[in-house]
Amino acid sequence: MPKGYWVVAMDATDQVAVADILRQLSYTISEHNGAILAESDNGPPRGPDPEERVVVVEFATLDDARTCMDSPAFIRTRQMRDAIPSLRIVVIEQAGF
Repeated sequence: MPKGYWVVAMDATDQVAVADILRQLSYTISEHNGAILAESDNGPPRGPDPEERVVVVEFATLDDARTCMDSPAFIRTRQMRDAIPSLRIVVIEQAGF
């Protein structure tokens, strides 16, 4: 069964809010067979969108990725996520080619 991923992108001008969200979700992600696979660094600005933050979360299956997003713990973080209007989460499936 192919793995599932969240690709999370946001304007990260408020690094504290981003860190809070990731901390709140880390246990929920692990409960759903997921782990933060990669995240953009917080170093000096590079490129045209220096404040954009990208995080990739890997799940054992696409269903795990979707189930995590529908979980009560994820839903409870909505107010925190709404505080970052640019936040986007895209659920994707591991390529099979």
